[in-house]
Amino acid sequence: MLFAAFISSNSFSQEGLEVNVNSERTLGFEYWFNDKVAGVLRLHQGVLDGYSVAPMLFLNLKEINESTMLYLGVGLREVEEFETISIPLGLRVFPFDKTPNFGFTLELENVFGDDYILIPSFGLSYRF
Repeated sequence: MLFAAFISSNSFSQEGLEVNVNSERTLGFEYWFNDKVAGVLRLHQGVLDGYSVAPMLFLNLKEINESTMLYLGVGLREVEEFETISIPLGLRVFPFDKTPNFGFTLELENVFGDDYILIPSFGLSYRF
């Protein structure tokens, strides 16, 4: 099982770059344009379709506090030329006072295509 590592140049409320590796063998690169919107590129390995690429757009639904964020995404998943739509819903939490850049990510990725697939994932997070 792989875990998530998020790397951010700034906090959620500023521009930043994040890298994600989660339990579903996904590597994602996120660029937060502001405190609400991010562009995302995810590389998937073997869950649905061998290797695939998924361009996405993330929206910060709610910043519960400065260390907790609820997000929703929408994007395409490359299964035979982008025939599927991915809608991830996730929660990122950075709960530790002494290590505020280390935290956790929980996500449910809803994949719609010929079939509906729900992919849960868990990750460890780090931002700087």
